[in-house]
Amino acid sequence: MNIRGHLFILLILGYSFTCIAQDVSARLTVPAEATAGETVEVSIEISKGTLTNFGRIQQTFPGTVQIEPKEMAGADFSYTEGKLNIIWLNLPAASSIRIRYNLTTSSEQQGELTVNGKFSYIMSNDRKEINLGPKTILIRSASGTNRTTTVDQARTDPASAIQAIEGMGIAAFREAPYLSSASDGWEVNILVSRGDVEKLARVEETIPAGYAAEQIDGKNSIFTFKGGVAKFLWMKMPTDPYFMVSYKVIPTSGTSVQVPDIKGVFAYMKNDEVKSISIINSDDPLHTMHSSQLAAVLTRHFEGTGAERPVIASIPAERPETQAPTATQPVSVPLSKTVIRPSYPDQDGLVFRVQLLATSNPSQARSYFADFNLGEVYTEQHQGLYKYTTGNFKRMEDASAHGQKIASETGIKGFVTAFYNNQRITLDEARRIRDRQ
Repeated sequence: MNIRGHLFILLILGYSFTCIAQDVSARLTVPAEATAGETVEVSIEISKGTLTNFGRIQQTFPGTVQIEPKEMAGADFSYTEGKLNIIWLNLPAASSIRIRYNLTTSSEQQGELTVNGKFSYIMSNDRKEINLGPKTILIRSASGTNRTTTVDQARTDPASAIQAIEGMGIAAFREAPYLSSASDGWEVNILVSRGDVEKLARVEETIPAGYAAEQIDGKNSIFTFKGGVAKFLWMKMPTDPYFMVSYKVIPTSGTSVQVPDIKGVFAYMKNDEVKSISIINSDDPLHTMHSSQLAAVLTRHFEGTGAERPVIASIPAERPETQAPTATQPVSVPLSKTVIRPSYPDQDGLVFRVQLLATSNPSQARSYFADFNLGEVYTEQHQGLYKYTTGNFKRMEDASAHGQKIASETGIKGFVTAFYNNQRITLDEARRIRDRQ
């Protein structure tokens, strides 16, 4: 083959390579500011060229944030326990797509809200990721004043962070354990407000049998694990008025899917006496929060409104069904006095239910449901939380209609969940099972 022939082949290969190695980009847009309780729009623009394979957007938010779909470009949408997933089994044919959703903060949220995430896609059989953000929204109080300092203020003026929770007392909160990125155990984060304690204090966690614990971040403490007890011991406390320690809980034999049930105390010396307080379970995703957001968690507690808040997610938008409509009318279940049952009776096959609440505190749930007529509400433990669902439907559309009925009559916004042979599954899995039936 002559040189001209080789050049022709190289040109062809070079052209092919250029087609495969196309540029993919994603841009996240958020407003610079918002008022607490206000709904704002977040958009994500993806320039994808000719990609048509799997794609996914993942984002995590504090449990007090509500997300409602607005424009999904044919994707499946779910928002549960602060985790947003937007998934395409096959990306649209258009070279660029836009996603839009509404974000609503709680009326009590103040300070900086960081919005970030990842867009994942498949190119040449390799999984690739593009970071979204981080972008920051400054959440101002409805009254026009901010009680908490921003992260930038805390960085440039450490005294401002101390002043933000001046006068607060002693408290400790444990985030619900979550699976580590390596899937080899559960990470546990504990937020401590030290009050006026300056010396001789410890966090002491009782770990169930079958697990060991190892330190991730001890904030200059002495960490030990012995006899099923993990301890962070300080001779001298950190100077920050509030801080977070973390550790990992690891199964000692094999792989366990059971989230460990952990209890603990924060003990300290006061007037030459040892005092202790229980570590409170928190539904807030502490590991995703900035300094000002952690201060807001503590402010909420010390103002007497309670540190624990139920996690209530919005009803995900359902994609239009591809199968032909049937003559079956949506099931309308009358709402009656709420009765909480310990678990659903065994039921084989595929069923859909409406999840109303997820919380780490069962007693909180009973008071939450006390004033509503929701009929039979069933509870289960899943991923370290008590989850409450109602209804029992063979069709996803009927469960969705029931959820909308509950929302309109009680104001509780739930979302559709799926179960197969008494096990939780994703809605995508449910659709595949349904299509095979």
